Amino acid sequence: MTRFESLKFSPEKIVEKLCVFLLALMFISKISLKYLKVPGNFSYFIFQHGLHPFINFGLNFFVGGLILFYFIRRAREHKFKHQYIFLLIIAAFVLLIQTLFQIAYVHPMNSWVMQIGGLVIALALILIYGVMIPDIFTVEKFVKTIRSISVPLVVISVCLLPIFNIQLFRGGRFIGIFKHIPHMVSASTFAFIFYFPQIFNREIHLLKRYLTLAILFIAVFLTATKAAMITVLIVSGIGVLTFGRKDKNTRIFKFVFVFLVGLFILLFGAPLTTFLYEVASGQTGFLMRPAQDGIATRMEEVTRGIQMFMQQPNFGQGILYKFMSNSGINVGGYNSFKDPHNIFVSAGVIGGWPFMVIVTIGFLLMIVGSIRGILKGDENTKVVGIFLLSHIPVFVIYHVHLSLGGMGDRMYWLIFGYLALKVGSRKKNTLIRN
Repeated sequence: MTRFESLKFSPEKIVEKLCVFLLALMFISKISLKYLKVPGNFSYFIFQHGLHPFINFGLNFFVGGLILFYFIRRAREHKFKHQYIFLLIIAAFVLLIQTLFQIAYVHPMNSWVMQIGGLVIALALILIYGVMIPDIFTVEKFVKTIRSISVPLVVISVCLLPIFNIQLFRGGRFIGIFKHIPHMVSASTFAFIFYFPQIFNREIHLLKRYLTLAILFIAVFLTATKAAMITVLIVSGIGVLTFGRKDKNTRIFKFVFVFLVGLFILLFGAPLTTFLYEVASGQTGFLMRPAQDGIATRMEEVTRGIQMFMQQPNFGQGILYKFMSNSGINVGGYNSFKDPHNIFVSAGVIGGWPFMVIVTIGFLLMIVGSIRGILKGDENTKVVGIFLLSHIPVFVIYHVHLSLGGMGDRMYWLIFGYLALKVGSRKKNTLIRN
């Protein structure tokens, strides 16, 4: 008996617990306790009524370092597709070279330490969440862990509505127990996607299955986020056709679902299309969210992003460009107006045309990977594939995800990593039950 066998936890079990901790930290770091009268800011511990970003970064680096030590030392079978690792190495190399050029020629007056720090944070995000956790922590455990964390938090948010009411809204949009609207949008969307296959899990009471899914849908709906609503509708459509046993009852359920959806489109398709256009063009508001011409706004942001890209098309503006101003780099001074709201333009602004080319290739591989995951993967890989496929419209109008502190950034790199693993297995895996 080895010294590790005599312990309650083997090194593998300990590292898995560390992976669970980092997955939970994605959500915990974005929780706000404002409704419980917790101070808005306190030293380096509390920020915006919740966990301070410095604590979040510190825990990520500390726990990530422990996982890295194990990742390097253990004998492991290579699981990732070669093109994924090759693309990551090229991307990291390009970001390094571009950052050095930016320090020398683009932002020589700004702190080189801060600019190198931004690069280190971006590379840590890719390594921890895009490589190490997917390689160590199985997709089955990943799906179950995210579901067991996100679903209760979103359900709690909705259940607290009768008690705290308007305190859980900001700008007419539901934020629940989270700090900002994007956090609630991400958490509710993630919870809906990862829970959706459970509606076919007969080990869970029928009422509990559909009631939970209804609550998660309500949470997404209350955020008044059009992209999130489109995402959950895509998930619902693809998910019904993908998951479930191939028995007679399930086939009847799927047939009825498709029939009802077709009938709904036939009867209400025209007025629904008109309503969606009016919401998108700012002629009509959505719930309590004021009317806004989303199309014109997005085009303005894309145009502004192209102008920023043209200022430094060869080297880019840097990973921390949204935090830069005439007075220098302020990590607490995030400027959302610098967001191009287009993933390709965003890549160009960050790292010039070389990084834009890499992101474009990665985007195409992302589409292929999501389809392969749905068609050839096991049940849990299908969840991951549907997640990514449903988010492709969001990616187009979003930015490059290189923030170690972002909930969405960490989740997306996890999804990339799991889909980059060799799809499928000789052993038939089944969806993890609660």
